[in-house]
Amino acid sequence: MKRILNIILLFLAVASFTSCESETIMFDESMSFVAFTTKTTTVNEVNKTLNVPVLVTATAGKPAIEVSYKISVEGHANPAIEGTDFIVISEPKLSYPNGYGYDTIQIKTIDNDEFSGTKTFSIILTSNSLNYDFGALDTILVNLTDDDHPFGWMLGDYSATGILWRAEVTNTWDMVLSPVENDIYTIKILGLVGGGSYGHGASVDFPVYGKIVEGDESYTLTIAVGQEIDSYGFGPCALLGFYGPDGAVDIPTGGVITCDIVNKNGAVSIHPHDEYGWHITSGNNEGLDLEFVVGNGSEINTVWTRK
Repeated sequence: MKRILNIILLFLAVASFTSCESETIMFDESMSFVAFTTKTTTVNEVNKTLNVPVLVTATAGKPAIEVSYKISVEGHANPAIEGTDFIVISEPKLSYPNGYGYDTIQIKTIDNDEFSGTKTFSIILTSNSLNYDFGALDTILVNLTDDDHPFGWMLGDYSATGILWRAEVTNTWDMVLSPVENDIYTIKILGLVGGGSYGHGASVDFPVYGKIVEGDESYTLTIAVGQEIDSYGFGPCALLGFYGPDGAVDIPTGGVITCDIVNKNGAVSIHPHDEYGWHITSGNNEGLDLEFVVGNGSEINTVWTRK
């Protein structure tokens, strides 16, 4: 790939914001908090049980704590209705007798025979008995995927494994593939480059869109390069691609990253042919590359495996 001195330049850009002096940070009561562990999660509608962990971070010896939450569909274009699409089977309040650790909100989905697309709702942490602060993850978006979608067999949560260019190691991260309303061939991809110091996990803030292409006996997923996001932590970015296996040739804007979709008796995996990642397009870091998922020169070792 045509990337020159980007590691050094990006290191200098980040270093300019880092203090020359180090300080010891002590954890005290004011730093205790309650939070979800992710911003979004996905579950199939076919009578599945979704476990949503909620974390209380506090020092040992703190009093027991209870956490309250609520279900909300405010602002959801295609809301999932409690009692119709799902039920909450966990207690109304989460309990932490040790004063810290995890408890779980459990959601049971309800199947139907109609294709209504992915429905969504939010779980919001509302209060806790010790008045701890809520972390940045005080709300989680839950996606109920429709098993009646013609490509429902390949949608859902994935675990991706690939070689990261900047980290120079193989890494594993979470991804989510979701349908797009009114277009069965378009899917939303969260966590495309989810590993390493300059990647982001399956966050709703950084979506990428792909197209399912039907062949005679197989399916392919294509992802157009040039897709943009407003910010990736270091400035606005565009998705770049490089033809595999050696990544020596740029995929032009309008071209696509190509992935094979493999379904072996219900075990689904996706195998990208090409290298891909994020490039900063404007601002103080314009022209620098963030993280890329690459091959080893002879083959692309990236695999997305459906959970």
